[in-house]
Amino acid sequence: MRSVLRKEVPWASFQAVGVISKDELEPIYASGKQDKFVQLLHSKGPVMVSLFVDILTGINKDEVISYALATLDELLDADGSCANYFTSLLSDTQGAVDPMTPLVKLLGRSSMFVVEKAATVLAKVLASPLPAGAPAAVEAALALHLSTFAEWTVSQLKEVTPAEAAESPKVAAAMGGLQSLVGSTRGRAAALEADSLVLLSTLVTASTTKAHTVHALPLHAVHSSD
Repeated sequence: MRSVLRKEVPWASFQAVGVISKDELEPIYASGKQDKFVQLLHSKGPVMVSLFVDILTGINKDEVISYALATLDELLDADGSCANYFTSLLSDTQGAVDPMTPLVKLLGRSSMFVVEKAATVLAKVLASPLPAGAPAAVEAALALHLSTFAEWTVSQLKEVTPAEAAESPKVAAAMGGLQSLVGSTRGRAAALEADSLVLLSTLVTASTTKAHTVHALPLHAVHSSD
């Protein structure tokens, strides 16, 4: 991930074509300084979340999306409460601005780095609580995202055989997302409803059994095909 964050992104050119505003350039350039960016999120939460939404929806280059997702992942690791600004923006705008939607769409990208980071960030965001008094429509929108994400993990896990699970990037992405998702009561409920935990347990058990079988084989049996 560090190699992604070290890459130079042509932010000024994106500002020139109107994808991001001139005022948004300052916090983007500050994103390399984690403490400062966390402070910006706390002081201008909805504005900063909107900035990330603009980047993830307005720019299609994998390297830029990877940079934005890696930055978000680091920020959420540094201060998990930053995830609350996503659900707050959803609630404050009565669902008119849904910062989870671009993350859900990124789950369909071909870049496995993008998919894995989108899954991790989305799971952390979905695990954060809605503000008290959030409208019913906003609660419904969040519940739909939870259900969609849990079902996505199942679809990824079903695409690989148990024998392939240990080395599969799809399983790694799904497992990373599930690990963050089940940290909340709502997330665990969504995962259980989609049977993702049962399927994951099956794959892990099969993978572990395979590894133990290989290690138990005599040396000449392991190399018998040489």
